[in-house]
Amino acid sequence: MTAPTPGWYPAEGDPPGTQRYWNGSEWQGEPQAVAASPGTSGSPAAPPAPAASSQHRPYANWGQRAVALLIDGLIVLASIIVAVLIAALIGQVSSDLALVVLAVGYIAIIVAHLYLTWWLPGITGQTPGKRVMGYEIVREDNGQYLGGGAYLGRSFIGSIVNGLVFYLGWLWPLWDDKNQTWADKIFSSVAVQKPKASLFPMFPNGKPF
Repeated sequence: MTAPTPGWYPAEGDPPGTQRYWNGSEWQGEPQAVAASPGTSGSPAAPPAPAASSQHRPYANWGQRAVALLIDGLIVLASIIVAVLIAALIGQVSSDLALVVLAVGYIAIIVAHLYLTWWLPGITGQTPGKRVMGYEIVREDNGQYLGGGAYLGRSFIGSIVNGLVFYLGWLWPLWDDKNQTWADKIFSSVAVQKPKASLFPMFPNGKPF
């Protein structure tokens, strides 16, 4: 079947009870199971796009991405300041205990930062900063989230690759037609617009994993 307009349709050759996204010229992504609508005796309802196809949402601009990175960094800075203040107060009683508290605080901050910015976005598409600035990271081909492991690799490799040649990779979205960094190109990801949300709670859906 060839649909005249973009949308979700049964594709020829796909398993029964599934639909695939047609972008107006070709099929995209994998077949998606069709959910039964309540009270319709199992008649199928067209599934929503997983995150709406990335080809049909505007790309996030460089400014959004830079401010989101700044927000995530400020969260870390604020956490460090709190840890130092607590350790300073405890230091009035015991300097040894203060050092232990400070060390534990630093470790907790590092772990939390890596989780919120290097792992969770692979599941939700967003860090706290990205949520505030109104965009998410998805796969270029089908609009799905990358997954925790892939995003972790993207963050680790991207922090190295984007920093090469005077940090040119971080600036690349300024003139790239898809606003991609070098890490985006390596992992076939794009930053696409999404409605803005609040900074808290850190886990909007209540599921940290």
